[in-house]
Amino acid sequence: MNDVPPVDEFATPVMGTYPPWYDPSYWLEGLRPHFELRGQLREIAVSGAEYFRLLSAEKSIAAGVFVLALLAGGASRYFRELYLVWTLWLPALSTYGLYALVHVEPRFFGAPMVIFWCFLFAVVRLPRAEHSARVWNCVALAVALTMGVTIARQAAGDALAALKVSENTEWGVSADLMQIGLRPGDAVAVLGHSTLGDYWAHLAQVRIVADVPAEGIRAYWESSQEAKSRISNALRSTGARFLVTRFEPPASESQNWERLGVTGYYALPLAAKVPQKKVFALKR
Repeated sequence: MNDVPPVDEFATPVMGTYPPWYDPSYWLEGLRPHFELRGQLREIAVSGAEYFRLLSAEKSIAAGVFVLALLAGGASRYFRELYLVWTLWLPALSTYGLYALVHVEPRFFGAPMVIFWCFLFAVVRLPRAEHSARVWNCVALAVALTMGVTIARQAAGDALAALKVSENTEWGVSADLMQIGLRPGDAVAVLGHSTLGDYWAHLAQVRIVADVPAEGIRAYWESSQEAKSRISNALRSTGARFLVTRFEPPASESQNWERLGVTGYYALPLAAKVPQKKVFALKR
């Protein structure tokens, strides 16, 4: 719909709260993939940082493997034993390499992570001695206690957060949009869309039919009034009734935007408000 700032429209034919997240085969049809060395290296660097963070969260397990490997005869012997079963752990390790080329999230690696750690422990060959079993038990206990403390701390933080009464921002946005005239089934547009889920749109039962990506926010605010009017008309033609953003408008634009309560979101009306209908509750 527009180049600067970029404005994307997807009102039809795919339905859903945010259509680009449904049926990727439709939206990606016609794209021609190409290799870009700089972009690939950048993604690998980002993936490496994420892997380091994941390993740091499991440093107690890594320390346990390291101690057992030293007691088993040193690093050289340990890696020789590990090499003998390479056909078993290599598929799990390859999973990490494949995802590193595209995108890394912790939820992708539940199974390969368990498999890889199991084989790192399985190849340990402690000498036959009276203290070997005790060493195994002590290392396992130390690892379990260290991880247990970490898990308990995280669980305690989550429990306290759950007990703390806080405002549900997404619900507040949907409720405030209803107050200013939005109705279930209506269409809206988003200014500054990112990978964050638009849960407020799902709660309000509305469809996002167009958006300005987050990287286009600055260009939108700095564009002329004629350009903003042209964008608003284009968004209105898609059926969108409001342009919603989680970014505060500059002072020169604030008079046109409606603040949605204390949610930090703002809405720009694109169409005339629909008079609110009275809802009568039936008494039993």
